[in-house]
Amino acid sequence: MPDNLSPDDIFRHLMKMLEELAGQMGSDHSPHFIGYTIVSAPGEPPRVIRITNHSPCELLYELVEGPRHVYITLELPSDMSTAPEIDFDRRKVVIQIGSQEMVIDLPTPVDILHCSYQLRHGVMDVVCLKA
Repeated sequence: MPDNLSPDDIFRHLMKMLEELAGQMGSDHSPHFIGYTIVSAPGEPPRVIRITNHSPCELLYELVEGPRHVYITLELPSDMSTAPEIDFDRRKVVIQIGSQEMVIDLPTPVDILHCSYQLRHGVMDVVCLKA
């Protein structure tokens, strides 16, 4: 999606995504929009990520490499009983939820001291500064 879109264009894209999302719902279900996030990146149309009931080893994530940072957006399971633990390594991010562990390999070495994460509404955003 171009960076110079007007607000009307952005709302038109959002409406299209919501229509597609509602169309995926079964006829006996009403559409629910709680637990969704909209992800957009330069040059790509926005995408909707739905929080699902995957087990921790099947977490869905998106990794985007920018000029100076590596960004990871990760869906967390809604039935977590403990907060996730995150360990940063120069070439990977290790996320542990309970007894389950997920390793995300990074495309480039990162500066461990300048890696951070934030949890909001079932979505984890990880930012790693390239080394």
